[in-house]
Amino acid sequence: MNLSKTSKYVLTGVLVCMIGSCDLEKTNVNPDNPEEVPSRVLLSSVEAGFAYTVGGDMGRYANVLTQHLAGIGRQHLVIGRNQVTENDVDNAWRFNLYPQMQNLRIIIDQAQETNSPHFSGAAKVMLAAILGVTTDAWGSIPFSNAFQGLAEFNPTYDSQEQIYTAIQTLLDEGIVELQATESTNTLGNTDLIYRGNLANWVKAAYTLKARYYNHLSNRNPAQSAQQALDALDNGFTSNAEDMSFMFGSAETEGNPYYQFNDQRGDVVMGKFFTDLLMDRDDPRLEQYVSPLDGSFEGANAGVAETGADMGPFYASINSPVPLITYPEALFIKAEAHLRLGQNAEAAEAYNNAVKASLRNVTGTDAYPLYVALNASATAVTISLEQIMTQKYISLFTTFETWVDLRRTGLPDIPTPANALGPRPVRFPYPQSERTFNAANVPDVQLTTPLFWDE
Repeated sequence: MNLSKTSKYVLTGVLVCMIGSCDLEKTNVNPDNPEEVPSRVLLSSVEAGFAYTVGGDMGRYANVLTQHLAGIGRQHLVIGRNQVTENDVDNAWRFNLYPQMQNLRIIIDQAQETNSPHFSGAAKVMLAAILGVTTDAWGSIPFSNAFQGLAEFNPTYDSQEQIYTAIQTLLDEGIVELQATESTNTLGNTDLIYRGNLANWVKAAYTLKARYYNHLSNRNPAQSAQQALDALDNGFTSNAEDMSFMFGSAETEGNPYYQFNDQRGDVVMGKFFTDLLMDRDDPRLEQYVSPLDGSFEGANAGVAETGADMGPFYASINSPVPLITYPEALFIKAEAHLRLGQNAEAAEAYNNAVKASLRNVTGTDAYPLYVALNASATAVTISLEQIMTQKYISLFTTFETWVDLRRTGLPDIPTPANALGPRPVRFPYPQSERTFNAANVPDVQLTTPLFWDE
């Protein structure tokens, strides 16, 4: 189309509007491309997206570093040798975590405009959970100055201490809003995690509060312990209340570990973790690990060798991705009581945690010998090593295992073969940040401790 014809068509359109008194703002709307997406759609999208992120790159990289899994090819082999690059983490930051947080901010704004506190409350709990994973991976991150679109292309970074304060504030606000007696819009089945069960959302929020208080164990041992216990008084009370995302049986709805293993195959079970399970005759072994040629042998960290695949509990097409669970709550309770010198209470919580994990994975805790050896601690025998080792087993596939390893040094996993340096205690900032926001990116190394580990 030449310029004269283009001008003629534009002029004709203007004349038609003048004659018909048309309103361009009302008529120039594509119903298939709305400018404002409803909160119910955004919430479902964020829930699925966050589960895919923590069950994808974030959880997978963390579990290679903790040697639950072994990278045997491509970038995962390098990660298994203690080297994470800016390109490895760019996708999670740029296309997953920050877009998810941006959508949650939109939900919160829409909920305030429509007097829908239940949506705002759930969104704030989700935002706190995503913030927690993001800051525990990178430390200081953009938040208070982020999500402004054209108004701010180069957001400054908040310290991790500030982010932890924001997490607790979001959870406190979410708890209040989720208990509001009236809400114009309600969650219902658009909520893919709890299907609108507000009581479970509140319990999840309190349990998340306990998690982030407990992360401060090295900075404020007694205070963080008591704060965690106080929060857990209103937290999860059974496996049925777990904050998990269930994936579907269709290929397009498959669990992220299933999809990755089906398409890539460069991650297998780690030798340290599978040996730990086999040495204890752990009843969860066959759910966590699929044998290779009849063997449950895992691959050595940092070595390109074969090993058993992930088992059906977390790597089937419709497996759940746990965000925070009842067993984790009980392990937090055990650790907190132990820090306060309340050994009898610590032992009881620890024993209950192990049994809750057994029930969650196998359907029963009726394993008398295993329980006698691994879930019968007393005030005299309970130790931090016991608690963290069983938590390491229970929280397989989760990002939280890497937090625990950095925070406590337990369990004592071996140095990988062909290590390229010390074990990273944070991710590098992504390449996109160094390209577009370089002036604000903190100058840190993979070995620079996070706020809670300084």
